[in-house]
Amino acid sequence: MTLLVVVMVSLAIMLLALSAAAEEDFDRSLELEMYPRTQDQIQWALASLPSSGGQGQGQSVQLTLSEMKALGVLYSALGSGVKWKWQSNVTTYGMRWNFSQTQQGSYLHDPCAELWQGVYCSCKYTMRPVFKSDFYYYDDVPQGDTSLCSVVKIGLVNFGLSGTLPNAAFSAFKNLTHLYLPQNKIRGNFTTSLCTLSTSLRTLSLLGNKVTGKLTGKLPSSCVGRLTNLEIFYLAYNSFSGSLPSSIGQLTRLKFLRIKKNRFTGTLPSSIGNLGSLSYFSLGINSIKGKSAMS
Repeated sequence: MTLLVVVMVSLAIMLLALSAAAEEDFDRSLELEMYPRTQDQIQWALASLPSSGGQGQGQSVQLTLSEMKALGVLYSALGSGVKWKWQSNVTTYGMRWNFSQTQQGSYLHDPCAELWQGVYCSCKYTMRPVFKSDFYYYDDVPQGDTSLCSVVKIGLVNFGLSGTLPNAAFSAFKNLTHLYLPQNKIRGNFTTSLCTLSTSLRTLSLLGNKVTGKLTGKLPSSCVGRLTNLEIFYLAYNSFSGSLPSSIGQLTRLKFLRIKKNRFTGTLPSSIGNLGSLSYFSLGINSIKGKSAMS
């Protein structure tokens, strides 16, 4: 009997180790996607952007003014870069964020042109209609050498961010697909402005802000249910509380859901069964009942 217990305990430890290793492997692959390690990878990332013309072909690039201002709001809300863990190798990781302006209020720097750390852009030519007198019709042609850009990924892992996620910033990022801010010092509630990204956001990670920050409060049901394109949802290792909203069952594209080590209570909603694409679900170390609803 004692031998059987030892074997069962060993198997349990082995399964936990394999699960942890699987999580680490996935986190590493996601981090590599967000953070190119070499100049070749950076050039590949630029070349793969969905653009007509693309970066790196001689034209200048420029982030839209609304998104530039939104980045500034995010920057100010999360510590203004004072204690951010900037990477010194700018060739690999890009430049520090810089919002210096001229006396007329124009920005002197651009995150897409300078590859700011943790900011990834998609660019396309701005177009203007030109009247073709020979054929009596309008045609769209590139306007000068400027390529208009939009932020598609923000990834700042263990970057020393502190403060609260601003309510006013995220609605400007119309094309943001990845917001990856784990292992920082972010505090406050789950901001509903994230739900303005309902048509674009595929990855949302606020994992591991519990140690020195404190992400807390309930998940707003109507807000969460709007993130219908979300594939990766990481909230583990924080202090979120209350019941898991039933609207999470509306996220039918969800593949990875990690909410373990929070303060969630109540019963696991039966709507979880609607998540047919879910391949990984971690909810341990909460006070949630009814885990068998997944079966």
